[in-house]
Amino acid sequence: MKYRIQKIVAYLLVVLAFFCVIVFALTWRTEQQAVTFVPPWEADLTQIAAKKELSGGDYDLLWQQTGLSKTDIDLIWAEAPDIAATLICYQQRFLAESPFDSEVLSGFSKTERIFERNQYYQLYDLRAGDVLLTKSTHTLCYRHGHSGLYLGGAEENVLEATVMGAPASLTTASAWGGYPTGMQLRISEAAAAKADMSPAELGAAVAAYAEDDLVGDDYRLISGLFGIGVDTDATQCAYLVYEAYAHFGIDVSSRNFPVTPSSLLKSGKFDLIQVWGVNPLDPNW
Repeated sequence: MKYRIQKIVAYLLVVLAFFCVIVFALTWRTEQQAVTFVPPWEADLTQIAAKKELSGGDYDLLWQQTGLSKTDIDLIWAEAPDIAATLICYQQRFLAESPFDSEVLSGFSKTERIFERNQYYQLYDLRAGDVLLTKSTHTLCYRHGHSGLYLGGAEENVLEATVMGAPASLTTASAWGGYPTGMQLRISEAAAAKADMSPAELGAAVAAYAEDDLVGDDYRLISGLFGIGVDTDATQCAYLVYEAYAHFGIDVSSRNFPVTPSSLLKSGKFDLIQVWGVNPLDPNW
């Protein structure tokens, strides 16, 4: 009987060891895939910059070369004192590879951060209610990413629920440029119309509600289950965005549980405004 128990224990230890090897091998692979976007060729943007009107092909090229969508490009044409210099600045930063390292968030969770602050990415035009996503956060072999809700104001505040044990709190938008991957989303006209508002009106209302009611909410990984979440002072990074828009009757996740940065991106309720470190033609994960 004793020998049989020893065999069972030995077998379980072997299975556990094999499982651990697989998990840590997959974790290593996940860490190597922190930035998977291979920049395309570097195009000469000076001829496009001299144009008064842009074609669909011009917008597509600029999207692939700078990570700036039509929304931002139109703003640059309307307000930038030197269009060519602005485009080339964003192009060089978009195509550059910045050294980064992993840092522990808590437990087995890690995030990647760019070393040098002067190499941070710059967001061209942020507006209240915009959603920021990054793929640069993972727990073991699961790259779940992270999200935040831009509130605006003089401090350019972003509301985030970062880790378990810490309440949802305010950070600054500039810190997001330190992630080697990132995306900026803005609620679409079609989604905002369901609340009888424009995107700007809904974004401002969502930001005001979040600042008044969601700051300080506790981090709960299972937000969205068993009645935990909306109106219970419990949240997590993507669920925070979900409940801020749900307050106005807009469902911004492709599934009810779990709400993740990826499910926000795939919801079809947002326009993609700017990206970096990810393929602008295929940003999903």
